[in-house]
Amino acid sequence: MLGNRYTYRAARTAAGTAAELARQLVTGQASNGMALIRPAGHVAGVDSGEAGNYFNNAAVAVRAAQAAGARRVMVIDWDVHHCKGTSEIFAEDPNVVVLSLHRYGSAFSPNSGPAEQWPSIHLKLGFFPSSGPAEHVGVGRGRGRNINVAWCPPSVMDKRGRRIQVEAPPISDGDYLTAWHMLVLPIAAEFRPDLILVSAGFDAADKDPLGHYRVHPECFGHLTALLRPLAPLGLLLEGGYNLAATAASAEACVRALLGERPAPLRGTRCAGVTGWSSILRTLLVHQEHWQSLGMLNFLQLAGTPTSEEWEEVQDEVEEESEDEGYEVDAGDSEDGEEEEQELQEGEFAAVLATAVQGEAPGQASTSVDDFEPEEVVAAISEAPDLLQQHQLGLGAD
Repeated sequence: MLGNRYTYRAARTAAGTAAELARQLVTGQASNGMALIRPAGHVAGVDSGEAGNYFNNAAVAVRAAQAAGARRVMVIDWDVHHCKGTSEIFAEDPNVVVLSLHRYGSAFSPNSGPAEQWPSIHLKLGFFPSSGPAEHVGVGRGRGRNINVAWCPPSVMDKRGRRIQVEAPPISDGDYLTAWHMLVLPIAAEFRPDLILVSAGFDAADKDPLGHYRVHPECFGHLTALLRPLAPLGLLLEGGYNLAATAASAEACVRALLGERPAPLRGTRCAGVTGWSSILRTLLVHQEHWQSLGMLNFLQLAGTPTSEEWEEVQDEVEEESEDEGYEVDAGDSEDGEEEEQELQEGEFAAVLATAVQGEAPGQASTSVDDFEPEEVVAAISEAPDLLQQHQLGLGAD
């Protein structure tokens, strides 16, 4: 554990500050605010601290809000590390939504610097804390209340049957903005929280030495502004290891809380390969838990089966990767013959364009139904230019 003789006092002060902010927001003494606190706390669990996280500031704030009269609380964690402790604490609570957007998978990436800089244990275990896959949705009555957008590049099978990860640009503004419009805002509107708390870590910021992502301060300002109309809003500082980037990002958030219009966004507003594949996985997992997600899943607009139907199809269909395309065993058909279907980039592009534009499924010559989930992800990785062509107006007005 990290710390010195002042750590306990600092940790108690941080948790107390978070609790007071939550209390004032629930009682109407403030409409929004930000707690500039350290040490971070979102990794700390029910009975243990970890990696310099001693008390879970967000969890303490939620309990303080509930004590002050809040019935439903939503916690959004945009720190680059998964909020392992917060998810654990509220895994069975149907009145608390914990939505985390975090880096997942290997600790090493092409943008992380030379591999020799990373201890071998990190390469084996993955990016700290190696938790929070999309499939973890909560327990018991809390099922569907744990939502993970686990940023991880898609993988494909090579000719030898080995799974390899697709090389992709780092997560940036467009990925977070797309997740906001396709997941965060619809879920928040459906859940109708009395309070929204953001575990606002800035280690996903551009130039942060740990996250290696490319999210700019202006983007954090837009994310904050988009949440303001939904409920009283409180931001709690978590990680962030480039002081200049953390300061600029925090300033952008505070300006948005004060009602200033966020600065114009830099670069593209569209998600990249990693963003789309990660968002799609979360959408497929949570369609059964959130009614609002079915309408916004653009694959659903093109006639994609539900997640349960995907499982049934996967049980019946065996897929083999070949040089000329994908050979699909369609199972027992009426004529008893084996059918083959070749996934062509042009065909999938037409389907994806139809889905993004919201046209009727019948207008496309081929439906997404004809492809396996792995094929869809692979095709997205092969056609990033198509996604760029359909940029959405994703910033705050």
